[in-house]
Amino acid sequence: MHEWQIHVTGVGCIGTVHERNDTLARCAALSRYGEDGLRANADARMSKRIYEDDEFSVAKL
Repeated sequence: MHEWQIHVTGVGCIGTVHERNDTLARCAALSRYGEDGLRANADARMSKRIYEDDEFSVAKL
């Protein structure tokens, strides 16, 4: 297992997940941090989430 940092474009790092490869890390990120709706309609307290209109990436630490 590797630790992967989750980066949302325009927001920054929102957390990490532990997975074997980048494909599984993206799935884990959506499972853990995914949120329904659009970022434009989100409460400011929910900035550390991945919304439907977000672009995000994972990077191995």
